[in-house]
Amino acid sequence: MKNILIFGANGYIGMECLKNLKADMKIGVDVNTNRLDTISTSNFKKFKIDMTNINQYGQIIDFLEKNQIKLDNIIFCQGINYMKNFFDSTIETFNKTMDINLTSVYIALKVMYPYLNTTPSIVVLASQNGVVGHEDRIDYGSSKSALIHLVKNLSLDFAKYSNKDIKINALSPTYIANESNENYFNGMKGKKLINNIPYKKFYK
Repeated sequence: MKNILIFGANGYIGMECLKNLKADMKIGVDVNTNRLDTISTSNFKKFKIDMTNINQYGQIIDFLEKNQIKLDNIIFCQGINYMKNFFDSTIETFNKTMDINLTSVYIALKVMYPYLNTTPSIVVLASQNGVVGHEDRIDYGSSKSALIHLVKNLSLDFAKYSNKDIKINALSPTYIANESNENYFNGMKGKKLINNIPYKKFYK
C-alpha cells in the first residue's frame, strides 16, 4: 500500500497533486477545505487544521493509528505570500509568513516522523524567490530561503541519525500558471516576466 499526505492540499498545487499522484490512500490537510470538500473518493481523507498549531494534529494521528497507516510520501504545498517590501511589511505579516511557510514544516515533521514508513520520500515546495532576490518578497523570499536550508539540514540529520531511509528534497519553481493568475500572464506585465525566464515559459 502507498499512502500520501499532502499539506496545503486545498491550494492549486495541492489539488493537482491529489488529482495526478497514484496512491492507495491520499490524505489532504489544510486550514481551508472548500476544494477538498468536493472530493468524495473512498481512498481520500481530509483534515482541516492549522499546521502552525501542534495541538491540532491529534485528529490526524488518531486516524493513522486507528487504520495502522504508515506514510510513504509527504508533500508540503502550504504557503502564504503577502507580496510586501521592507517598507510596507509589518512584524506581524513577517512572523505569520515564517510560521506558515517555514515553522509549520518543522512542526509537521516532528509530529509525523513516527508515522513515516521505512523508505519514505518528502517533497517541500520552496520557490525561486528563496534562491534569488525579488522586489515585494521581503517576508516570502526570506521564508523560502530558510525553508531550502532547513531541507538541507534535515537531509543530513536524517542520513546520520534516523533508522529510516528518508529522501527529502526542496523544489524551487518559478511562476506556476493557474486560474487565479491567467489574466495577469496574458497582459503586458505578465509577458515581461515570462521573458525573464530562461526557458520563456512557466509550469502549468
